[in-house]
Amino acid sequence: AMIDPARTVAQRSATTGWAVWSWIRNRLVVWGADAQLLLPDEIVSLALDIAERFDPVWLGVELDGLEQFLLQPMRHAMAAKGTHIPIRGVRAPRGKLDFIRGLQPFFSAREVEFAQDLPALTEQLLNFPTGRSDAPNALAYALQIGRGDLIYPNFMATQSNFINKS
Repeated sequence: AMIDPARTVAQRSATTGWAVWSWIRNRLVVWGADAQLLLPDEIVSLALDIAERFDPVWLGVELDGLEQFLLQPMRHAMAAKGTHIPIRGVRAPRGKLDFIRGLQPFFSAREVEFAQDLPALTEQLLNFPTGRSDAPNALAYALQIGRGDLIYPNFMATQSNFINKS
């Protein structure tokens, strides 16, 4: 999962975009995504909600200019709730538009699937490269972050693990 937080909530400000995904073989399955004008405490609540609803391997937070602005209240919220969110700070790539364009081959090959209706993500993708693009930006981190951890990394190691040696 990834959150691309925005610092302000003025009408013309960037929105806080987020996306939750899984790679299933060569398919990018998007479980949730949105983009809204959120205050810092609402971004913290969003992170807690994503952790509870989706149980991500880890939650990336775009750091540029936001390190202590956002991470410090997140630490306090986790302590207050007695929970842990596996947060990983991620630096923004250079060239946001080209970064988002990296998703194009996957959409063209029909290798992206939405698990539910995602109106904000859909609208921003259809209007790209004009208008707001914070939800697609959060989703583009699926390409940078990688495919995550295997659930059972040694499952197919050898068949000899399953042979009864008695």
